[in-house]
Parts: sequence; structure tokens; C-alpha cells
Amino acid sequence: MKISIFTAMNCQGGDGDYWQYAWREALECYNAFADEVIIIDGKDDWPYEWHWSELPKHIQKGYERCTGDIAIKMDIDYLIHEKDLYALRKELETMIQMNFKLGCVKKFTVLNKNKGYQKANLPIIVNMKYKDEIAWGINDERKTDWCFPILKEKQDEYGVWRGKQINPIYQTGIDIYNYDYFFRTEEKAKEAFWRFSKAWQRATGDWSWGDTADKALDVFKKQLYGRLKNKYLKDVNHPEFIIGRIKNMKPEEMGFSNWL
Repeated sequence: MKISIFTAMNCQGGDGDYWQYAWREALECYNAFADEVIIIDGKDDWPYEWHWSELPKHIQKGYERCTGDIAIKMDIDYLIHEKDLYALRKELETMIQMNFKLGCVKKFTVLNKNKGYQKANLPIIVNMKYKDEIAWGINDERKTDWCFPILKEKQDEYGVWRGKQINPIYQTGIDIYNYDYFFRTEEKAKEAFWRFSKAWQRATGDWSWGDTADKALDVFKKQLYGRLKNKYLKDVNHPEFIIGRIKNMKPEEMGFSNWL
């Protein structure tokens, strides 16, 4: 079984360090697990002021270049714990044997050096036997945020694939550790979230993420504080790939203090 991991790095306006991603640590993790790692970096064709349709189109580019039996879409702030590498491989083998088209992991969002919580199930694993049937785009049945695997039917005016939900989904039960804004300063988070807010508004007309940079940061902080009050917070056993960076964190980084 050949495993491909594909990821998209939005590097326009700077590189991964500019946006304060743990991208080196993520790629170390992916190379430790996968037989093939595909990186779509967006340097040449992902503008600083972007439209939300750029996201699924770049994800689709990475997916189409995968040559494995399994393709896993990983964000550049996702990591797999070393204790789960063998178990995940065995789950993928079972998924192929049972002929599932799509597989799911659990998203464990890390909020600070000590705490995190399980946020959602992520359908990010594709059985590439069905590569030509599946695309990354908009699930019209659930009104997703444009970047989930779907049974492709047509492309819209933005060149984004639209289609129906894939069922059933194989549940691996494996946690994927999401470091999100963990290493970002408040200033960089403000810039990044405002950029995301404008991209979403261009696509949908919706300013719910804030119609100014300051309001966008307020929306983000409210989300963060709500998560910090989550009664299901758990102690974090960080993956080995990220330990060194955590040991060298600075107080101004979100995961150090949550800006409190």
C-alpha cells in the first residue's frame, strides 16, 4: 500500500515562517509516515488578497498529483502523533480491504501547551481507486465551506467542484493534532484572520468574521475564549515532531499564553 499526503501552503505575502506555521515540523511528520508528500505552495498563483475559491482549487491540485493507493489531505498545521503512525497505517489497510471510498480521523485542536479538545471528525482520507469520482469542493447538501471531498458532479463559475456527500465514511478513530494559530502572535493572527474574512466575504457576501481587521480579531478571540471554556478540554501529549518548537516558545505566541 502506497500512502500519499498532500498539503497546501499559502505562502503569498511571505513564506511559511511569515505566517508562523509549524510547517517544518508538519513536513517532518508527513515524511515519516507517507511514501509520497505533495506540496502546493501557492507562491505563483495564490494572491495576497484572495477569493475563497482559491482554497479548494489548490487542494484539488495536490490531490490530482497523488499517485498512492491512499491520499490524505493534511493542512500545514496538522500533525500525527508518533504513537499513532502504525495504527493509522493498519486502519488504512482495513479501509482499502473493506472498499470504503472515504475515511475519517478525529481533529484534536491544541489550544495551549497543556490543553486541547476534540473538535470534529475530518473526512480527509481518499481511497484512490475512486480518484476520478471524487473531488475537493462544495457539498451542496450540507453547505460546507468549499473544501471537503465530494462525489463530483459539475464545476461552478469559480472552477470549484460541486457534488454530493460520500457515504458511508470509514472511521479510523485516530487523532490528528491541529496546531492552528498556536505559534502566532496576536499581530500575525489579526492579519491572517482579517485576510480570511475578506476572502470569505468575496465568495459569499458574508461579513460574519468581521468587516474590519479589529473586528475580525475580536471574532477570533471570542472563538478562542469559547474553546478555552470547553468542558471537554484534555491534557495534551504533544507529538515528538513539535516538542522542540514548544520548548522554545515565546510568551507572545498564542499557545504560550492564549494572549490572556
